[in-house]
Amino acid sequence: MTRNILKEIRDPRKWLSVLLVLAAATLVAYLLMLAGLENECIIMVYLVCVLVTTVRTESFIFGIIDSLLSLVVFSYVFTEPKMTFQVYSKRDIVFLVSFLITSIVSGRVVYKLRLQTEKAEKEQQRSTVLRSVAHDLRSPLTALSGEGELLSENYDTLSDDQRRSLIEDMTQEITWLTNLVENILGMTRISENGLTINKQDEVVDD
Repeated sequence: MTRNILKEIRDPRKWLSVLLVLAAATLVAYLLMLAGLENECIIMVYLVCVLVTTVRTESFIFGIIDSLLSLVVFSYVFTEPKMTFQVYSKRDIVFLVSFLITSIVSGRVVYKLRLQTEKAEKEQQRSTVLRSVAHDLRSPLTALSGEGELLSENYDTLSDDQRRSLIEDMTQEITWLTNLVENILGMTRISENGLTINKQDEVVDD
């Protein structure tokens, strides 16, 4: 788990996404301040910023990082005394702490909802594949059953050519089923990152 977190933190694209969303939120918040809105309204911009970052980066860790950065920026730009990291008002301190808790909890909820949505989509895709496979299996299995029953019940009355023809048809159906199963197993290995590529040097003739 720690390795995955470190891998996420080292992703420059996610950091860029965090900074871009934070910059956009700060611009909007500053315009709202110029329009005369109170900090209670302005802080909602940063809450949306955290949620957007969580969705864009697909990471709860970056949601927390954005919450902390939003807290720092908001404290520096919008609380008295402005353009400092000092907060004199107890009301502002409670306000900032409440924002931090709310943003982290909201980001966590959005992240879980995203995971649940992706899981539901994967389950739906899996169900679709299973229905498709079942449909593809039904035809050759039905043919094999019919041909096997015909061969079993009428073996003595069938000519050698007829028996040979039925056996050839059954062989073709079995081959088709074997290829289908191999293809399904191949897709399973790819989806599970279990497919390995063996490279060999080959001599190229001029």
